[in-house]
Amino acid sequence: MKRQMPTIIIVTYERLELTQRCIESVLNNTSPPIKLVIVDNCSRNEVKNYLVKVPGVKIFLDKNLGLYKALNYGIRMIDEELIAFLDCDIIVTRGWIEALTHEININNNIGLVGSRYFNPDGTLQEGYPVLNENGWYGENHIDKLESADCQYIAIGCSLFKRSAWQKVGGFDENYFISHGDIDFCFKLRYEGKLRVRYCPESTVIHDHNSRLEKNYEKLRFNSEICNKDYSLFKQKWEKKYKLEINSFNK
Repeated sequence: MKRQMPTIIIVTYERLELTQRCIESVLNNTSPPIKLVIVDNCSRNEVKNYLVKVPGVKIFLDKNLGLYKALNYGIRMIDEELIAFLDCDIIVTRGWIEALTHEININNNIGLVGSRYFNPDGTLQEGYPVLNENGWYGENHIDKLESADCQYIAIGCSLFKRSAWQKVGGFDENYFISHGDIDFCFKLRYEGKLRVRYCPESTVIHDHNSRLEKNYEKLRFNSEICNKDYSLFKQKWEKKYKLEINSFNK
C-alpha cells in the first residue's frame, strides 16, 4: 500500500517573488500527488492574482492575522494526519518531504520533525537547533549529520502530526510572527509528552535576505511586535529552557 503524502500548508504575506519560487520548487521537487493549502494574510492584489492560478486550496484573509493564527486557520481546513509547513522563503530540494515523512513515522511518540537549512551560496544556515541562553533562536552551530531529538525546530520547513497539534491546542495565537514555533515545540515536549526531531536528510534553502519587500520587512523587524512575542515566550518557558542549557548543547 502506497504511503499517503502529507498536505503542505504555506502562509503568505507579500513577498511575491519568494512565494513564486517556493511554490515552483514544491511543484518541481515533490512527488505527486501534491496537496497544497495556501493561506494569504491579506497581501496586495498582485500576490493574490498569482495565488489564484496555483493548484490547491487557497484561503484569502481580509486582514493580516499574524503567522500563527493564520496557520491554525489553515490547519482546521485539513483532515490529513501529516501536515508539512513551509515558509514562503524556503526552496525545497528533491526528497525533502520523503525524509521528513520517514522520520516522523519512526516512532508514534514523535510529534514534529524539521529540516536542515542552507544559505543560497551553499553554506550551512541552520543545523541542529539549540536556543541561546537568553531564549532567542540559536546560532545552530552544532552540525549533526544524523537525526536526533532536539529542543525546538524553527518551523520554516517542518512536518507535524495533526493529532499532536490538536493535543496541545494548536499554535498559541498570542504570538504574531516570532517565537510561536519554539513555543509550539515546548508545548509538544512538556504538555504533549511528544518528541521533536531534527532531520538533516531533508535539506532546503532558506533565502530570507533575497530582495526584501518593505511591507513584509517592516513587520518582520518591528521591534514592538517581536519584543512582545519574545517576552511572552520568556514568561512561559524561561525556567524550562534555562534548565535545558546543558541538555542539548553537546
